[in-house]
Amino acid sequence: MSRPVAATWKPAATRASAVSLPMAEDAPVTSATGRSVVILDSHSDSKPIGFRYSKPIGLPVQVQAGDAAMGGVSAQERRESVIRAAIAEFAIAGYRGTTTAAIADRVGVKQPYLFRLFPDKKAIFLAALTRSAEDTRLAFERAADGVGGGERAGQVMADAYAQLISTCPETLLMQMQGYVTVAAAEAQGDDVIGEVVRAGWMSIWETVHLSLGADAERTAGFFACGMLGNMLTAIGLPVNAGR
Repeated sequence: MSRPVAATWKPAATRASAVSLPMAEDAPVTSATGRSVVILDSHSDSKPIGFRYSKPIGLPVQVQAGDAAMGGVSAQERRESVIRAAIAEFAIAGYRGTTTAAIADRVGVKQPYLFRLFPDKKAIFLAALTRSAEDTRLAFERAADGVGGGERAGQVMADAYAQLISTCPETLLMQMQGYVTVAAAEAQGDDVIGEVVRAGWMSIWETVHLSLGADAERTAGFFACGMLGNMLTAIGLPVNAGR
């Protein structure tokens, strides 16, 4: 069985994907040259996912995490809180059904403050999708670290994922909301959400594939069981209902 390939997937040291992600003035940036900026998710402790901001921005810029603190909390910490709150809200109500007011209320800030961190709701949704995928990828990577490939690696990753979605069900539901939103967005000519979802999924696939010794059949089996478990969990059935 051959490896599934997304049309835009280009592995790189920073997992950069050429999708357009609007940038807030205090978003984390690792480099800025010419007319593009590479934004990295600074909360990942390993193999961060990056996105290339491709809209014209004029002169080279160096963006710092501004707004040092609000009540003792830095702008970057506020941004993290917004992303986590957004995952919880989007996971239940979806992209269309979630309001920025609901996200702000969950964070405990005024709604206008969200737009000092993100330009619009779509940018918040993209950040939530990215973080959800990275949380999943890191769960697999950490579980398999030092285990070696083969059946044992598959078991510890499966156990880690079961633990993740039982303790943080919003992670799974956010993934599901992303899948649903892709088709609707692309029907309206918006490919950005699909690019983010596909890049996130491929980053998870690559981590699992390498952890299983780059065995294509074992990787396919792992994801087949995983997607069945996702479906059963999402509709409220026990995971052993499919056995």
